[in-house]
Amino acid sequence: MTKKQRLSILFEKWQRKLGTDYLVDDGIVDESSFEETKPRILYLLKEPNDNGGKKSWSLTEYIRKVTLKEKGYSPGQFCGTLARWSYGLLNGYPCWHTIETLKQGSMLNILNKIAILNIKKTGGTGSADEKEIKTHLHAHKEEILEEIRIVAPEIVICCGVGHLWMQEFPNNVTVHNSPTGLQWFEFALAQEFSPRKFLCFAHPSRPMEKAIMYSYYLDGIRSDETLRKGFCIPPR
Repeated sequence: MTKKQRLSILFEKWQRKLGTDYLVDDGIVDESSFEETKPRILYLLKEPNDNGGKKSWSLTEYIRKVTLKEKGYSPGQFCGTLARWSYGLLNGYPCWHTIETLKQGSMLNILNKIAILNIKKTGGTGSADEKEIKTHLHAHKEEILEEIRIVAPEIVICCGVGHLWMQEFPNNVTVHNSPTGLQWFEFALAQEFSPRKFLCFAHPSRPMEKAIMYSYYLDGIRSDETLRKGFCIPPR
């Protein structure tokens, strides 16, 4: 059974638990590309932006259509930021100028190599209610952990939710700060649980200068020997 098939079974169970006909699934964009990627990255986010919709859809299918240019793409929006971050993390974190001069096809194709998980599986709007996200994390943490187990990433990028994860699992995290202030933590739940490294990033849609955000994460990872080795990033 493929990982996508196992995720589909999990989402069906999750939907029954929610007691709704509406669920936005996520997970691995392209399984073969993801499995061949080093390191395997999972983005952990709050909720899908669906303007309060009530019709089920797939976030990974949406991203796949973006890579095929069947859906609209803007460099400054959600998928554009994810593409920049992913290209940087998987290619030795080149400087911002290199990222900005890449052809659109090369940039978008990197999205096939990632996985993505929303804590809340029903749609929200452009601004998430943190209390609601925290409630969903607590109520569905077993399903969330199971999704991570199935995806089996090597590194998790927490996008605006790292503090909520640490609050939910206070006895299972060891917090670190890189010399430049980038926060990350090791997560140890059980012997067989992987990954260990969770990095704290902002949400990709955060209204902040993209070059500044990219460079901050680049410097944070490069200044930390453990993180630098995990992403095969050379020192300065």
